[in-house]
Amino acid sequence: MLCFTGYIPNFVENFFIMKKLFLLTATFFICSHLLAQDEDTTEMNAPQKAARIFYCKTYESRNSGSYDKGTMLLSLTYGAPNLLFNGDYSGTTLYNNNSMGFGPIMLRAEMAVRDEMGIAVFGQVATKNWSQDGTNEKTTGAGGGAFILYHFNKLIPVPKLDVYAGLGIGIRHDDANFYYTFHDPIVDAMAVGGVRYYFTHTFGIMAEAGFTGYSYGSIGVTFRMEHKMHHKKLANEEPRVSPGE
Repeated sequence: MLCFTGYIPNFVENFFIMKKLFLLTATFFICSHLLAQDEDTTEMNAPQKAARIFYCKTYESRNSGSYDKGTMLLSLTYGAPNLLFNGDYSGTTLYNNNSMGFGPIMLRAEMAVRDEMGIAVFGQVATKNWSQDGTNEKTTGAGGGAFILYHFNKLIPVPKLDVYAGLGIGIRHDDANFYYTFHDPIVDAMAVGGVRYYFTHTFGIMAEAGFTGYSYGSIGVTFRMEHKMHHKKLANEEPRVSPGE
């Protein structure tokens, strides 16, 4: 009887080696073919060529320039609708159509921990006033928390466009008087998706959708700063495209 116990492991090992070589060769020829098609590039198809070059790189080496490990962001947003004390409290139904409020307004600071990921901390406030049956009620709410945010700068090759999504947790304190006082802390699980467009390297506008405790959506502005120590480390690296350039 023939024994194949020594042959089978070698066959499996050779198979995986050949598979890797095949994938590398295929990637090389596909990218070479795409780039060869753009040798006569004009202003009309320059974006298409840039996108093809972008996707031919490995995930680790890609970066549109809209976000990287040196990024620090400060954002100010205004949310809607104002969800402060929506519902029935102590037998008093609070209707949005006879209420007026301010906010929520949120201030958020974010620091990148990877080229495509950041950690943000935030604080927010909101107020609301009701006028019903000759009775005026006023409420206030304030809270804070943190987000983990993933940026799609390695998947979308547009330097001025920052698309992101994230999960967070927050705690808020709502204060109101409806027959008795409400001021118990509330813990919220949060999720957001957003888009940010830069007009210059340091300034952009943004819009978000998702639950943040006091609203389901928001618009605002962002100020971008750079971490100097990070850029010192990157001094010998190939320069990246930055928003607004």
